[in-house]
Amino acid sequence: MLIARYAKHVQESDQFKERPLEERRRIAIYGLVSEVGSVISAVKKQILGEGGRRDTTEGLLTRHELKEELGDVIWYCFALADLEEGVEDDILAQQLRSLRGRLQGSDARTALFRELLDVKRIEEFCTQAAAFPDKKQRKFRDFQNIAYLTARTNSHELVEVSIAVLTQLSGQLMRHLISDDERLLHDQIRDREIVDLLGEIAWHLAAIASVYELSLDEIVTENVEKAQLRRPTSKPTPLHDGERPKPQQFPRQFEIQFLTVAAGRSRMYMGGRQLGDDLTDNSYDPDGYRFHDALHLANVAHLGWSPVFRSLMKRKRKDDENPLIDEVEDGARAKIIEEAVLKVIHSEGVAIAKIAHSADGTNGIPLFSDDVDIPLSFFKLIRRYVSGLEVEKNSFEEWKASIRDGYKIFQALTEHGQGTVTVHLDKREISFRPEVYVDLVGAVGGIGSFSVSLPDFGSSEQLEARSSLTDAESKRLQASDEVALASHYAAKNAIMQSLGIERASAEQFAALDLTEVQPGKFSADVWSPLRETMWRRGVVAFKTSISRDQSSVYCTALACSDVGSA
Repeated sequence: MLIARYAKHVQESDQFKERPLEERRRIAIYGLVSEVGSVISAVKKQILGEGGRRDTTEGLLTRHELKEELGDVIWYCFALADLEEGVEDDILAQQLRSLRGRLQGSDARTALFRELLDVKRIEEFCTQAAAFPDKKQRKFRDFQNIAYLTARTNSHELVEVSIAVLTQLSGQLMRHLISDDERLLHDQIRDREIVDLLGEIAWHLAAIASVYELSLDEIVTENVEKAQLRRPTSKPTPLHDGERPKPQQFPRQFEIQFLTVAAGRSRMYMGGRQLGDDLTDNSYDPDGYRFHDALHLANVAHLGWSPVFRSLMKRKRKDDENPLIDEVEDGARAKIIEEAVLKVIHSEGVAIAKIAHSADGTNGIPLFSDDVDIPLSFFKLIRRYVSGLEVEKNSFEEWKASIRDGYKIFQALTEHGQGTVTVHLDKREISFRPEVYVDLVGAVGGIGSFSVSLPDFGSSEQLEARSSLTDAESKRLQASDEVALASHYAAKNAIMQSLGIERASAEQFAALDLTEVQPGKFSADVWSPLRETMWRRGVVAFKTSISRDQSSVYCTALACSDVGSA
């Protein structure tokens, strides 16, 4: 990796470039110092874990972690150097120039420095360090190899020296954030220029990498790739089924209705037919997970991917010439992976929410709300789950959108107990509304009808009609619209009759909230005790029809039961 190219990458990937200079410097110093701590933690795992053996699984994983943490420190070193004025060259070239000067000095520290080094190494270092600034294509490995010639110790001793010095250099960096008076009061370590500190930090990072046989070129290359994962993309990932015949594609726009059909039991409908099986929370603690299909739908909307919903919709990509597409991308294993990913996301969301909102239970906690960050490390975990599948191509931003929107809708469904979810795949959008009208293909469990004579719909009759309304219905209906009030009153009574209730009580009226979603068609939100009457009779939805003329409003309602036509 060319040093100049990496420096440009750091400038381009700086998320704080629009902030004031001093704020950016403070962010960079805090970031660098905290990442030094992460390097020390990773080194500790290398030394203590499994006896320090690198050929064990734990050893390999901690080496990978160490590479990532070293890359993060290097990023902050270059970001902070970019903010300093009067910097003539990159911090690596300046560090080699500083080391050459130290070796050519005459004080006691220089004498000890030269005494601890082999004469041939000193000569080789001075020759290569002198040539380094003039190289047109300087690479990190060049710096790493040249710098290591000045290492006075090796192996674990060099690592521990590097950790000790990095800790000290971090303290010296932090001194740039405190006042002059505080620096005078706390003078255990001396003040030095930031650029000089960054050069020394880079040397000790290279030393640690060399001891663990890690390449700085590989480290910064992976750091660039990591930043690319985080960077927003201007275009969405192409739809994975874009080249398939339409019957094997997800519908580009569709709606799914969610209903609660019994205590703790939800059901989905599409086009008037049941989609999939009834779901419960499958948990000791009722947490609304029966509505988790909203998360699958968010995957469809933002990722163009959901083996689970592709199977439910019977949109599997069967191809005689390439049967592996169906077997790998749409088969049982892919569905299990998607469910596992959603469970991991849900568990992580609950854990984060409990911390962020100081809650003891899961009910009512907003998961992945806008004020909660979704870290890149979590995305990398998800990518490990889906490695080898088409969804591996989707970006971090698309996964974040899927998680956030999925949980907004999941939360809304948990709150309302029902709702309609609309997916617009071409626009990568998903939306929710609490109103539900299912044109159910099922059996009729009851019929009701009610008429209102408009000439006789005087003030007392209107007052009676308004007394049947919930507060929400009263807000939705305009006070001056007598026909709308009559239609609403007729619909409420017709629905009551379809449930076998001839004269509804005030309590029963208050348990039925209607919203007209289309002319003559009402979404019904039903609460206790009316809800239990519905469930007992096996009713899951109502079909309504309104007819009007100059003299009357007439409503017919069908209480519909499902006949298992999934």
